[in-house]
Amino acid sequence: SMYLDPEAGIARLRGNHKLYLNLLHTFLSEFSQSAKKLQLLLGQNEWDEAKKVLHSIKGVSGNLSALSLHNKTIELEKRVANKSTTAEAAVKQLDEEYYHLEKTVSLMESLYSTHDQENTAKKKHLTKTDLTAIINKLLPHLTNRNPVTCREILTKFDSYVIPNRFEEKITELKEYTQVYNFKRAMQVVRVLNEEIGNVKCDRS
Repeated sequence: SMYLDPEAGIARLRGNHKLYLNLLHTFLSEFSQSAKKLQLLLGQNEWDEAKKVLHSIKGVSGNLSALSLHNKTIELEKRVANKSTTAEAAVKQLDEEYYHLEKTVSLMESLYSTHDQENTAKKKHLTKTDLTAIINKLLPHLTNRNPVTCREILTKFDSYVIPNRFEEKITELKEYTQVYNFKRAMQVVRVLNEEIGNVKCDRS
């Protein structure tokens, strides 16, 4: 889409499409406030303040790979710097971009939702036995601080539907290993081991 490059945006977030969609939603909700603020500032000839608002929109839209909005904001920033735009013209352009971006995000969301449902349907539920096996395989490599092998082992979780009670800790485990914080990763493993011991009923 000319309005959004999801592949580039998701790649920046290491493939986390849920986080990407959350950031897009946050941006869209804040964006409407920014447009109102911009209209007000330009109506009062507050050019420098208006430039700051545009600069902020430009930065976030660039990070999220909202290409068309990013380019439009660069254009508007130049016009505001030259004091050569009216409040109405600037906000009208941004509103058009907002409308198209919102539609694109909505379409993308429904595509990912279908994709997630299909993937979940194919996955098996993570049992205590599965979790114990992965942790036992992981432990010596955490102890030896071997990030590559740790990450490889942790990708095994991707082929399971993770029960809610384990999800947060498994995410933390992945994140700490990603940033080489083996001490915290070991603490998470200890908590998981306690959880496994405390779980009374399970599908295994």
